[in-house]
Amino acid sequence: MTSHLLAFSQRLAAIMPEIGSKRLPPLLVTMLKGLVPFDNAVIVHFQEGHQPQIHYNDIPPLDRESQIDGFVNGAFLLDPFYRAAVDRGISGLHRLSDLAPEGFKKTEYYRSYFKFTQTVSYTHLTLPTTPYV
Repeated sequence: MTSHLLAFSQRLAAIMPEIGSKRLPPLLVTMLKGLVPFDNAVIVHFQEGHQPQIHYNDIPPLDRESQIDGFVNGAFLLDPFYRAAVDRGISGLHRLSDLAPEGFKKTEYYRSYFKFTQTVSYTHLTLPTTPYV
């Protein structure tokens, strides 16, 4: 087992007892940040036909209104990751540049929401869930 896979496995095993608890999201984010650096994390539950549920975010409080509120209140419907998951059943780890349509900066999503987030690089992990999750 490579050292990276071993480190991931050990860290994941340490937080497994927290599945189902409110402690899991911040522990999971801390674990992932220990493996790969990133600035912010948001854990969102998408369910087609419903407003997304934010289960965790570590976006600075002053940025939450522009980034979280606008997204949850409608921008998510045009989000390339949401569209890929709902329309095409795509899951996995993807960069925005992998899923965004050609001419992304001219889209309604970009013009009305995304450019205001000041996000430079955006990677998204989409996991399918069962109806019971």
